[in-house]
Amino acid sequence: MEQALKFVQESQTCNIEGHSEASWNCEVHLPLLKRSLKLSAHASIVAAKLLYVSPDDWESGIDKCSSITAAIQPPTLCPNVEAGISTTRKIDLGMVLKIPSLTTDGVHQRIPFINQTYYTPVRSTPIAVSIETKLVGTDYEPAQTQMAVWVFAQFAHLRAIFGRAPAFLPLLLVQGDDWTFMAATQANATMNSNSESNGHVTTIWDKGFIGNTSSLEAVWKVSAVLQYLAMWSTTKHLPWLEACLHGVTSERSLS
Repeated sequence: MEQALKFVQESQTCNIEGHSEASWNCEVHLPLLKRSLKLSAHASIVAAKLLYVSPDDWESGIDKCSSITAAIQPPTLCPNVEAGISTTRKIDLGMVLKIPSLTTDGVHQRIPFINQTYYTPVRSTPIAVSIETKLVGTDYEPAQTQMAVWVFAQFAHLRAIFGRAPAFLPLLLVQGDDWTFMAATQANATMNSNSESNGHVTTIWDKGFIGNTSSLEAVWKVSAVLQYLAMWSTTKHLPWLEACLHGVTSERSLS
């Protein structure tokens, strides 16, 4: 109760004082994500990661969050990379999986980076749920495009290292104190489609409003959804990843 009330109060402060996106992330979004995962039955496997802070916020007193950038790498994972407009797409937070086998020498040599970024803190912790944050009132379409490019690169990277990609990947869009669920799927491009690169089209399915952090009841609702996604990450996405990793290690043992 006390912790949930704190999230409500911090949200109100951020709204009233007009805090930056980075401040929202550090004062509300990341702490709520961490607290929810700590309460989850899967806390030993799923963790929260801060992936991006804009350089504009580095001098805003956000010391604990400064100089963090998980950019899409290599740039060739992006759709239409030749246009030079996709490589800067990033997301702010991630729900990641801790898989011990990814840190062993054999697997690490074969898969030095499990995600679509060279950002070291997540080199061996697969991102299961990507979370993009924006300020209240920010245009929705640019945020959707940003997430589509990011998750397209994730599909492409997983397909490159495993030869296949998951059926879908969950996404969250947070605008101030509002939390929304989304999902991404990919399909093969048709001959006549104006598709993204690599022969696949990414579809973002939206828009399932979860709740906000303006009341105790709403905070608990958001936290419950985060814990449900932690369960999905552990019981659905993790087995898929482990099966793929088994295939990688089997290939290595036969080579």
